[in-house]
Amino acid sequence: MGMASAQSLPATSSTGAAEPVSAGVSDRVERARITAEREWVETRFTSEEAVCYNKFATHDCLNQARAQRRQALADLRRQEITLNDAQRKRRGVEQMKKLESR
Repeated sequence: MGMASAQSLPATSSTGAAEPVSAGVSDRVERARITAEREWVETRFTSEEAVCYNKFATHDCLNQARAQRRQALADLRRQEITLNDAQRKRRGVEQMKKLESR
């Protein structure tokens, strides 16, 4: 989970005044980072799961590994939702500008 909780989303702090092109680029970068972290979480879980099967207290170990995975994925999902919300707001502002210019 480390990286996911330590990083903030630069794209979410932008307002509707930001350039759509740069916002789109930062959105893509942020989405790629979230995807990479999600893959890393799954890879780490698979490794931890394999280690758990070699321990005596297998169920406790698996439960802990699953809880860590669930927490990390929930954090990434929250980041993704925040990113989606910011993108939706930017689109709304752009749509309002189009309507006002007519």
